[in-house]
Order: sequence, then C-alpha cells, then structure tokens
Amino acid sequence: MWVWMATFCGLVAAMLICLAVCTHAMAPSAGPGRSTDHPERVRQGGAWHRILWPVVGVVAVWVTPLMTWGYRQRLQRRISRASLTGWTPPQFVALQLVLGLLGGVVGTTLAAMLDGDILASVWSVGGVLLGVGLASFWPIWWLQGRRRQSITLIARQLPFFLDMVTMGLDCGLNMQSSVQLALEYLPHGPLKDAWLQALLDMRAGATRAEALRKMAATVDLAVMRQLVAALIQGESMGLSLARIIGEYARQQRLQRMMVAEKLALQAPVKMLFPLALCIFPCTFLVLGFPVAVQLFDLAP
Repeated sequence: MWVWMATFCGLVAAMLICLAVCTHAMAPSAGPGRSTDHPERVRQGGAWHRILWPVVGVVAVWVTPLMTWGYRQRLQRRISRASLTGWTPPQFVALQLVLGLLGGVVGTTLAAMLDGDILASVWSVGGVLLGVGLASFWPIWWLQGRRRQSITLIARQLPFFLDMVTMGLDCGLNMQSSVQLALEYLPHGPLKDAWLQALLDMRAGATRAEALRKMAATVDLAVMRQLVAALIQGESMGLSLARIIGEYARQQRLQRMMVAEKLALQAPVKMLFPLALCIFPCTFLVLGFPVAVQLFDLAP
C-alpha cells in the first residue's frame, strides 16, 4: 500500500513540475517593464527558491480564490514586516503546499521501505504526517527568522542613517534630499527599503506625515514609530528636524550600548550549564582517577 501511495505522490509531483515547465516555456518573453521573475525574490530565496519557483507560481494561481480577504491581509502584513519584497500571500501559501507535498513524498517513500506489520504501519503514518507538517510549517519559521534579522539590521543601521540625515540637514538640504543622500551610503537592508518606499509615496503625492506613518506601520517597530512621531510633531511645531534626528540617533546609540552590556552580563550565567555538564565532569574525572587508583590499590 505504501509503495502505491509513494508512486501516486511522485506522479502528482511530476505532473506539477511538468505543468510548471510548460507554463514557463509558453509564457511571453519579458519586454520593457516586464520580467518573468523578481530578482529580489530570487536573491532572498536562494537556490531552493529558483528550483521550486515555477511550481509555486502555478499553484499560487489555484490557491488565490481559496484565500479569504482577512487571512490575505494578515499574511501580507507579516510578509512586509519580514522585508520580503516581491512576495504575495498566495505565493507564500503555495510554497507551503509544495513543500508539504514534497515532505509527504519523502515520508511515504521512507514508509514504503519499512515492514508491513501493524506497528510499522502506525509508525509510518506518524512519520508521513510529521514530514508533511514540518515541511509545510518551515516557510513560517523562515518568515519569523527573516523578521528577527530585519529587527537586528534596523537597530544596527539606524544610528548611522540618522547621522547622515542630520549631516544633510545641517548642510542646508531639505528632508527628502537628506534622506536620499543618506540612502546612497546605506547598505542594502530593510531600513533602506522602508525609506525608499516612503520617498516613492511622497513623490506619488502623499504628504510627508502620511508616508512616514505608512512606513512605521509597515516596519512595525517601536524605534521607528517613536522616530516618526517625533518627526511629525517637530515639523508641526516648527522645531529643528536636524536637532531632533541627531538627538534620537544619540539615544539609539546609547540604547545599543546598553543592550550590548546586558548581553555581556548574561554571558557568564549562560556559560554555567555547559561548564557544569561538559567541562566540570571531565576535570573531576582527570583529577579523581589517580586518587581512585591509589584508594582501591589498582596500580600494578
């Protein structure tokens, strides 16, 4: 029975791959302003993404009508907070389904190699379900990891970015020109993507306050919300934006120093467990072996 299930899942996977290849081959070539794939999306996913993306694109077309509007909005917010540019909720759900199918194929194939008794069958069903579950939820864990990386990069790049904006304001540039100048020297990351989108919103006709609020809602970090609130309030009251941004950059640098000191103080406590579990027993064994030999008179 397991052999037939493995064969069936393999045929389904082969059909999806063939359909994706045919769809990709029949797709029109990319013209001006058109592209068959998103370079940023390929860079974020890596080699596994380039292999699975044709299948994911086909499955996403089937998944789109089955997703509710609320779930699509919640998933889109999570994707935006993880700084995954070029992704859509149907594509993310399609990736879960494709990986779940591959996990089921692997689990079923491994289960087919086991004996056919009842106990082996029960364990085989559990192994197949575990493979499908882990493969399906792996994109969610990957999304959470991307979110943690985004938070770390924003906290690391924000003081330098604010210093560059302050320098531009002190030289006589306006806010948008100073931000544009700072972005030219800022490495690629979620902070740069967020401010670039804010600049695009301003050029599209949105006010500065609206663009900054949208950026803060997309990033969804306390440091960005506080910075946006300070900029909007300072602009409405006619205060110097250079002074506000410079003071906020100094506070962020001090906060990073406090976090570093906190982590340094936690290091000795975290080292107690490996010391007690790995190093101390070996030390006691080396020191106690000669004593045990002399005590029990085991020496030749």
